[in-house]
Amino acid sequence: MIKNKLSILVNKIKSLSKRQRIFSIIGIIVLFFILSSIGGEDKTEVVLVTRGTVEEEVLVTGKTKSRTEVNLGFEASGRIVFSNVEVGSKVYEGQTLVELDQSDLLAKLRKADANLNQALVELESTKRTSVVSNQTAEDALLLNLKDAYIKSDNAVRNSIDQFFTNPVGQTRKFNPSIIVDGFTYYGDINESVKKDITADRQMIEKLLSEWELAQASLNKQSDLEEGFMLAQNNLNQVQVFVEKVANAINSFSYKDQNYNVIRNNDTIESYKATMSVTRTSLTTVGTNMLAAKDKYNSAPQEVGMGKSLDLVLIEEAKIESLRADKALIEADLRKTVLRSPINGLVTKMDAKKGEIVTTGGSLVGIISDELLQIEAFVSEVNIGKVRVGNRVSVEFDAIKDTEYSGKVVYVDPASTLVDGVPTYKVTVIFDNSDTSKDLSVIRSGLTANLKIETKKIEDVLKIPEYALEKRSDGNFVLVLSDSGEEEREVEVGLRGKDGQIEVISGLSVDEKIKVSASN
Repeated sequence: MIKNKLSILVNKIKSLSKRQRIFSIIGIIVLFFILSSIGGEDKTEVVLVTRGTVEEEVLVTGKTKSRTEVNLGFEASGRIVFSNVEVGSKVYEGQTLVELDQSDLLAKLRKADANLNQALVELESTKRTSVVSNQTAEDALLLNLKDAYIKSDNAVRNSIDQFFTNPVGQTRKFNPSIIVDGFTYYGDINESVKKDITADRQMIEKLLSEWELAQASLNKQSDLEEGFMLAQNNLNQVQVFVEKVANAINSFSYKDQNYNVIRNNDTIESYKATMSVTRTSLTTVGTNMLAAKDKYNSAPQEVGMGKSLDLVLIEEAKIESLRADKALIEADLRKTVLRSPINGLVTKMDAKKGEIVTTGGSLVGIISDELLQIEAFVSEVNIGKVRVGNRVSVEFDAIKDTEYSGKVVYVDPASTLVDGVPTYKVTVIFDNSDTSKDLSVIRSGLTANLKIETKKIEDVLKIPEYALEKRSDGNFVLVLSDSGEEEREVEVGLRGKDGQIEVISGLSVDEKIKVSASN
């Protein structure tokens, strides 16, 4: 019996962390000397075959850490003129944390604005004195009318139809979704808004089909005035529809598996960016169409003074260059401000007013104020037992007499060497539905003792594992009955956390097992 119990202890010790193994081995050595000094006669014990639950668990230690941690630094060098947070401060997404001196850049921006305004005036002067033929004006207007249809068609059937189910059928429905970690989430958008946009999409489909037919017969011999009125009216209706969709997408959010409301991630931001580009494209084509119409209206009356269309194009190119210069200065200005990308707590603040900073260094650290998670490293002996979804009991050395619950949400498929031993990282999140436990007292970096419930079977026969006599030809027990003793081979299954082991066959409930101290 002692040999079997020690064998069970050895197996359990293998599943422990390095620190826990050291203390366990010391305890076994002490126990060995105590038992050796006691000696005495052989003792026996009788145990019953019972029916109940056998639970398997893996014991491991880990550390709490924030789900999101960012380190911020400047892309530009300069002198710090503003810093109003310190370690421990609570910050919000978009909040200004540190700012560099902007005086030189602001002066450059004012000069760029002045140069741009001067170029715009020169362009208008050139246009008024340039010879623009009626032929050129007709070509430009015709091109812009066709472009209005092309951009509208692309906005609806390419950019927006990705948010519809069955976009090419009569059963199309506005129902934007997002896929995260293999799960599909549908946005929390009001159903009345979805129905309204779905109905508008049917109307827009009819508009685009009729507009396409009109475009096929549009040429310089057509009535360009009538073509302009049609294009302007259709473009306005498409822009109204696009605006509705953009507003819905900008309000897009969803609840993840832990019922956290997610309003921003890479996919949502790409949706918003798509709608922003779509709106800008339609606005630009509308502006270009109006400008082409103005030139068409005024072209026959323009009187030339020796200037050519080339001069207009040169002035327009100059304006584009000046606008690019201004955009570069504005981009440099944005690099002089550090803003928090998340809601959270400041963990590092190395920026002091008056200091000169250079690029590349990390000045501010922030961790998310969302619930923490636990990362633990499980040995290769036990990792095969751990699965995503396993329930976990959590205790902290720093928080006495409180047990928290959680679950495994990720098992790293690749190994990590810890003290030269292959281990696998397991991520555990807390169960925030248990309102009786105050999760706010948990801090990042705390040591957590985890009990991962890897398997649980109920209503099975079980006996203490030390009651088995394990031999090369099988597992045996000594069954007591009214007629005497009987050695019987048994088939066993799951080993439980409490020293019990499942009996698959060979025994019946309430049978008595004799256990000798010499086992």
